[in-house]
Amino acid sequence: MAVSDAENARPDDVAIIGLAFRGPGDASSPERLWDMLVHSRSAFSSVPRSKWSHEGHYHPSPARGGSTSVHGGHFLDTTQDGTRFDAAFFDMRRPEMLSMDLQQRIALESVYEAVENAGLTLEKVRGSKTSVFAAATNDDTRAILGMDPDFALEHKHTGTSKSIIANRAQTKSAVAKDN
Repeated sequence: MAVSDAENARPDDVAIIGLAFRGPGDASSPERLWDMLVHSRSAFSSVPRSKWSHEGHYHPSPARGGSTSVHGGHFLDTTQDGTRFDAAFFDMRRPEMLSMDLQQRIALESVYEAVENAGLTLEKVRGSKTSVFAAATNDDTRAILGMDPDFALEHKHTGTSKSIIANRAQTKSAVAKDN
């Protein structure tokens, strides 16, 4: 925002000064997403083995319950899907991280990336009027953790709740270790 813009700003104006993005295929950043859109590239791919057994769930009829009639989709790769999350960086113990939905992990990493994208440090952002907005879907982690009665982790409920993703990302990012 230029100085003249700041002088004309209204109290309810919002400034987006940093952002982060995780998307399927090679759309791993806002710049790469834009490039993908400009060049009309699709991120559609076959189902990675790391996601699920496609052969075990495929059926040609979309009417058949408990199956899929498609051969692929749009998937985050393992460099950005939260499976390589650095719990220590966010001052988090491993048991807490293990009970944490991948969407929460991605949100934490994305908040840090957005702060970096803005050219700021977490120290500079702490205490400022900065917000995290997030939307989430699916409860895969909650369902998986719920299937194993022996896997009753202390943080399972907060780690799998979609309703607190933005809050958790904002709070945990505030305690992340700046490099």
